[in-house]
Amino acid sequence: MIESAHSRKFTIKVAGNELTMEEASEQQRRILDDIQSKLAELEKRLTKNDAAPLRVNNSLTPSTKRILWVDDQPKNNSFLVALLEDRGVKVDVALSTNEGIEKFKSHSYDMIISDMGRPEGGKAGIDLALKIRSVDPQVPFFIFCGNWAARNLHQESLQAGVNEITSSGTTLLSLLPLSNGN
Repeated sequence: MIESAHSRKFTIKVAGNELTMEEASEQQRRILDDIQSKLAELEKRLTKNDAAPLRVNNSLTPSTKRILWVDDQPKNNSFLVALLEDRGVKVDVALSTNEGIEKFKSHSYDMIISDMGRPEGGKAGIDLALKIRSVDPQVPFFIFCGNWAARNLHQESLQAGVNEITSSGTTLLSLLPLSNGN
């Protein structure tokens, strides 16, 4: 629908102003980016007092530029990918564990993000982590998944070598050391 709206110069009225779909989308993206940043700052402050802080590899540097994101439904991550790309990160997408392994072996990635369940299995994220760890035990690996998996598969994920598992886009972004200070 939005693609067809672009070609027809579809506009919407917001606060008495007419905006093109591109303008409205860009404003929403900037607002979401700001909210994500503020929530990440707040979360970092709160976890300083938490007895069990999130595990993040301290050897990461702010120069992270390339991420492999493995998810069979990449459209679910569109806004997060757009935020990462706005911060200068190149995001490559793989739709399956096998495609993810192939891309990982043929390119250099600063980190991996995976969902948990894919058609190849309900613990595909853990399976991918184990396979990645056999190739590179150091590359940061995060799982971004639904609430159930984040709660119930947390310990198993960490044992497989995952740095952290979360169902929160804000938490995920706060874990990634990016050049803008995150």
